[in-house]
Amino acid sequence: MHRLGRDNTDMLRLHMEISGKFPTKMLRKGKFAHEHFTEDFKFKQREFDSSDREVVKVVLMPDQPKDLATVLLPHNASKKLNPSAVRINATLSKSPPASPNATTACWQPQIDHIYQLRDLLLKIFILDPRRRITVEEALKHPFVSR
Repeated sequence: MHRLGRDNTDMLRLHMEISGKFPTKMLRKGKFAHEHFTEDFKFKQREFDSSDREVVKVVLMPDQPKDLATVLLPHNASKKLNPSAVRINATLSKSPPASPNATTACWQPQIDHIYQLRDLLLKIFILDPRRRITVEEALKHPFVSR
């Protein structure tokens, strides 16, 4: 059974899926980069085969990160929640709708909450500590202070 974030390598993969590839300059300076990246900075995914032997695969990470809104409200899960989920998912991948129509109006509070979570997580995932949200700012964020 696969657990998300089961080790450092998996956490790095998850972070890159959401935020994009790490800057090469940062990887060059990284103390442990050689453990997780090849010499040309391709990601090394560690897995275990059926006999519990470690297998290292080079994984090409996508150029475009996943949209966090679609991760928070997956297509299949949203279908169970609402018959107009396809339209809601389409709006989640962009910015919040300015004037929701009748099909999304009843779901607007949940959509707004998802956008607040998305905004908070994107601010948490910023690599540069000078630009990343502080704990004090995070506690004042609308998602937390709501």
